[in-house]
Amino acid sequence: MPVLCAAKRLFSAKEAAFKAQFAVTGKMLGFRELSVKFVNNTEFIAYFVNPRSAFEKTFEAKGRSWTTDVHFMHIMIIA
Repeated sequence: MPVLCAAKRLFSAKEAAFKAQFAVTGKMLGFRELSVKFVNNTEFIAYFVNPRSAFEKTFEAKGRSWTTDVHFMHIMIIA
C-alpha cells in the first residue's frame, strides 16, 4: 500500500476510535493519545497511549475496516 494511502487508512481508523470513545467519555483527544494497530485487512484495535482513568486503562476496542480502490471505511462500536 502506498504511503499516502496507508496514512489515510490510519487517520480514518483513528477517527472512528476518537468518535467512539468521545460518546462514552466526552473527551476531546489529541492525535497521539490513541494508538491503532491493524490486526489484518478487516480489523483494527485502538487503545490509549497513556491511560489515566479506569476506562482508559481497560479500553481496547475492536473496529472493522473496509477498503476499496478509492475509499476507506472504518467503524467502531463501544457497547
